[in-house]
Amino acid sequence: MKIKITDFGPIKDFEVDLSKDLIFIYGKNNIGKSYAMSVIYLILKNLLEKIPDILFLKLKSLNEKIIEMIQENINNHKILKEKFNDLLRILIESIFLEKFKHSLLNTFNDLNNISNRFSKNAFNINLNFDFINFDISFLDKSLIIKNVSLNYDFTIKKVKVHRNYKIDEKNKKIILYFIDMNDDFKNIDALFKVILFYIYVEIKKVIRDVYFLPASRSGLYQGLNAFSQIIAELSKNRSYVTKKIELPAISEPVADYFLKLSEINATKKTNKKIAVISSMLEKDLLKGEVSFDSSTKKILYKPDFSDIVLNMEATSSMVAEISPIVLYLKHVISLDIINNNILGDDFVDEPTKEKFKNSKPLIFIEEPEAHLHPEAQAKLIEMFAKLAENGVKLMITSHSNYMFNKLNNLILDKKIDKNRIGCYVLKLTDSGSVAHELKIDEFGVDDQNFSEIAEELYNENLELLNKFNKND
Repeated sequence: MKIKITDFGPIKDFEVDLSKDLIFIYGKNNIGKSYAMSVIYLILKNLLEKIPDILFLKLKSLNEKIIEMIQENINNHKILKEKFNDLLRILIESIFLEKFKHSLLNTFNDLNNISNRFSKNAFNINLNFDFINFDISFLDKSLIIKNVSLNYDFTIKKVKVHRNYKIDEKNKKIILYFIDMNDDFKNIDALFKVILFYIYVEIKKVIRDVYFLPASRSGLYQGLNAFSQIIAELSKNRSYVTKKIELPAISEPVADYFLKLSEINATKKTNKKIAVISSMLEKDLLKGEVSFDSSTKKILYKPDFSDIVLNMEATSSMVAEISPIVLYLKHVISLDIINNNILGDDFVDEPTKEKFKNSKPLIFIEEPEAHLHPEAQAKLIEMFAKLAENGVKLMITSHSNYMFNKLNNLILDKKIDKNRIGCYVLKLTDSGSVAHELKIDEFGVDDQNFSEIAEELYNENLELLNKFNKND
């Protein structure tokens, strides 16, 4: 399952393999790492939402047109598949496109602003799944779905009695049955319902849900939490407000992060494996316990061997940055995994639910190393590796060579399977940044990011030493 982003803001080309459990994105500042993470998050978030029932009513109304389309092309499977793909394009637009457009506007403000900054080319996003491929494109100032292609062959068979369609997953075939040219293709609208549902299932069986933890996590939460109280006060006294008030723009991933933290219910059950990892983070990194006050909506920290309970603004920057990650693990991700174990999707049948058993939550984390001493960075990447081994997927942007080197040691020590890791580095070209997938073997990840500056600093040091020795 891959997503390829082309001509999106500062990005010329970026492709990511979402089957990996621990994904790192490296690169210099202002090169497009956050752009890539944000748009991938928004795509998955919208695709993972339940398909609205009203769409299935629309399908029912199209039943006659679908039957007519099949009858006209019953002897030409190639054209029939093209017609099916075109109808699927319309349906995918109905399910997904308007929601995704709103998410882009909520995050980037103007669709015209997210075309390639260098070439001015309009952006294109390719979704390459096992079952279906399609593109999301910005064309003539409109967001469209194009190049829809089912990766299953169509077969039409003549039979003596009515039979429903069949989706043969093993041989990747969709089989339609007919008696004669005027056959009504019983329940053909249900076929499209199933095809649309297959798109959902294909993502859901790999990724249970998505969560975004932005940079400056603690500061953002404190600011937004205080701001929500200001809005409440203004609402109560709005008759006295005579001047226009401009509200700050908050991107959708940041808003989702704030809302998820605000909704934490500390009384609910937790997953034992995730609870152990979050406790290790508290013990080894934070040297204290993180909690959430549901009444005040505040994150609290209690240092070890002390009765003092501190608000985040009274803690160190390291504690303030790591505490939201710990809270997410304790109360959001842990609950997600529990819900996955009990297979709580009430609109999914039991055989399909079985496909979700290995589904995992995906956490997007921007710069987790911020404000951390190198020793703490090394410990943090150990915890991330444990999460990847215990049912959690992570996509991380980072500038930390310490975390990079520790990751290599974990691979060498076989603490994490190299096949579960994906590493990418964005490098700037004349037409925007291009992602290069880094080679990974049993010795670790090929360094195409930090080695250049390390060599540059080493050579600079040699020159200065030579200069010092000559002057001596």
